[in-house]
Amino acid sequence: MDEFIESVGLRFGLAPERLQNLADSKIDYYLGSNADIERLTGYVTNGMADLASDAVISQELPHQHELVHLLVNYALGELPLGTLPFMQEGLASHLGGRWGRSPAVMHYVGQVNLKFGLVALVDILTFDDFHNTVGSPDISYPVSAVFVDFLMRLLKPDDFLKLYRSFSSPLDILRALTRNDIQSAIAEASGRPWADLQKGFDGFWPRFAAVGINTASLSLPQDSAIFNKRDSILTAIWDIGSRYLVQVGLRSMDSGVILLLKKAGEATDTAYQSRLFAEHLPGHAYAGYHYGIRCTPAEIGLYDYWQNILVASFVFGFAADSTVAEVLPSGALSFYLEQTVLGADRIQNFEIKVVEY
Repeated sequence: MDEFIESVGLRFGLAPERLQNLADSKIDYYLGSNADIERLTGYVTNGMADLASDAVISQELPHQHELVHLLVNYALGELPLGTLPFMQEGLASHLGGRWGRSPAVMHYVGQVNLKFGLVALVDILTFDDFHNTVGSPDISYPVSAVFVDFLMRLLKPDDFLKLYRSFSSPLDILRALTRNDIQSAIAEASGRPWADLQKGFDGFWPRFAAVGINTASLSLPQDSAIFNKRDSILTAIWDIGSRYLVQVGLRSMDSGVILLLKKAGEATDTAYQSRLFAEHLPGHAYAGYHYGIRCTPAEIGLYDYWQNILVASFVFGFAADSTVAEVLPSGALSFYLEQTVLGADRIQNFEIKVVEY
């Protein structure tokens, strides 16, 4: 958690002494069950940042989305409790993910929503549009994450924080802001007319069509696989530079396989039980597995069982150049996995267990 806080602080341009002050004073963090959180906050939720008391109340550790809410307020000092939701939730989703999804997955989902025309950029800008016109957080949060990413690349950290501050006011003022008001403020901050920004954004979001996992231009290598298991089903992995090629056998269109990854030689903490692992493989014993690569004919997902989050995802129905028929001609599902999704670790450093379900 400390590394995440420091990385976000640096993104905001916090000076070393302010980061040290945060490290010395600490962040109040209350870890509890869903019932505990509802009792403390009044909401049925996995967690939330209580901005009035500068505390995080959550069943997740670390709950990065909620930490971002606190950190941006710390970076800016005193702020009204209200901020335009596309900016507030977009920033937290861009840097901290949400609903057990990593930032990369939030960007992927945002791209899907834009690609299929479920929402337009202008639909998330105002307070009422975000909450009422769009309504569904499954649409508004991911698209906001992509737009905030676009703005953070466009603006210097100080200029982005100034824009964030300009969109922070009492709720009655926020509700009165029109689309034109918001577009004009962003155009002024960037020095570019809104039409140019819209065009730039339209060219920006398609890059998230594949984040961490993809099936484009598949070609099986001629050299030996670094992992090759041929028990009841075929499973093979090749190291091909910046990514791995994974091939998994599936028995039918209704079957699934999970590749469980545990660091070789790592001791198992029997006190910790992964909630996400229990959902995926009920009745199976959790033995400290760090990652699970969950494969079905419909989608592929890389899950972090230590943090209970979806790290990377690929849904075949959302891809223009991939269908189940193309990648599953004879029961063999093949895909690329970017090395970066495992952090600094190499897949060769893990023991791999193959489980059918």
